[in-house]
Amino acid sequence: MSAPSDPVSANLRPTRLSGSLAVAVLFGALVSLGGGSTTAFAVEALGLALLAVGVTVRRDRSRAAGDALVVVALAVVLGALAFVWIDTRDLLVTAQAVPGMVGVLVLALGVIPARGRGSRRLVKVGSGLVLLSVFVTAVVVKPPLQTLLVGTVAIVLAWDLGENAIGLGAQLGRRAETYRVELAHGLGSAAVGAAAVVAGKTVAGVGTPGFPLGVFAVLLIGLVLLAGALHE
Repeated sequence: MSAPSDPVSANLRPTRLSGSLAVAVLFGALVSLGGGSTTAFAVEALGLALLAVGVTVRRDRSRAAGDALVVVALAVVLGALAFVWIDTRDLLVTAQAVPGMVGVLVLALGVIPARGRGSRRLVKVGSGLVLLSVFVTAVVVKPPLQTLLVGTVAIVLAWDLGENAIGLGAQLGRRAETYRVELAHGLGSAAVGAAAVVAGKTVAGVGTPGFPLGVFAVLLIGLVLLAGALHE
């Protein structure tokens, strides 16, 4: 059994609650779009769970065993990506699902780091890739605006939770009692996001029938600005 080489760095890793919620919310945003393969999503969820276990084992138990679990987890997620094509044989469905599936993994690597203190860049890139899946879904599937709004708001919320996990971890350390602060922050962000969904549905109802792509673009800009405000 080997201990972490840098205990200080290990203590300053992203907080568990916000980091876990960020991954779960982003994954939920992807699944809510309705594309891809249910089996592939289930396999990726298994891979993400193995990743979390592997990182924990690497940090607290055995580095070698933890590394082995992390490798297995990454292989499972890669297998889930391949399974989308195997299961659907549809290029459009694959293009819709795969960017988001990769995005969830990237964000997870940012908030559940095997080493280091997490990565805000990975959180942003991961969220952006899931947003790309939203755009592809909007163009290819043309789902109800509510589906796109909920997915987009969930992406912003996951981004915010991931940033909060890294920020609190760097400032206070993951051993500090931060659950109440994290819950208050998460609930506040979720409330703002819910208000954005309601406002978006209201604005869309005023416009012409059908898919209001222009309104959706404006709402996306507003949500990006909202995301920036949440981090100030």
